[in-house]
Amino acid sequence: MRSPVVAVLLILAAFFAWYTHDSWLPLLRGAVETAGKHIPESVRPGWVDNTETVYKWTDAQGKSHVSNEPPKGVTNYQTERVQVDKNIVPPPPDKNSNAHPGKRARKDYR
Repeated sequence: MRSPVVAVLLILAAFFAWYTHDSWLPLLRGAVETAGKHIPESVRPGWVDNTETVYKWTDAQGKSHVSNEPPKGVTNYQTERVQVDKNIVPPPPDKNSNAHPGKRARKDYR
C-alpha cells in the first residue's frame, strides 16, 4: 500500500498549482503558441485549413447544382468556402410535416 505521505504531497502540489496558475499559465500558453509557429502546417492537427471551394448555380430549367469543380459553359455561379467534414446538402422533407399543403396530415390511432 502507498503511504499517506504521498497522497498528502500530491494534494499539496495540486493546491499549489491551482493557487499559482495565474502566474505560470499565461507563460505556458505563450510558450506553446511560440513553438506552434515553428511547426509545419502538415504536422499541426486541427490548425490546417479544412475548407474547400464549392460552386453553386442554377441551370436554364431552374434546377440547382452544387459541385466542387467550376461549371463548364456557365458564367453565372456563386462560390462558397465550406468545411469538408460538414454536410451541405439539405435533408429530405420530414414525412410527418405538411410537405404537401394540399394533403391533410393523417392521425395515427395506435
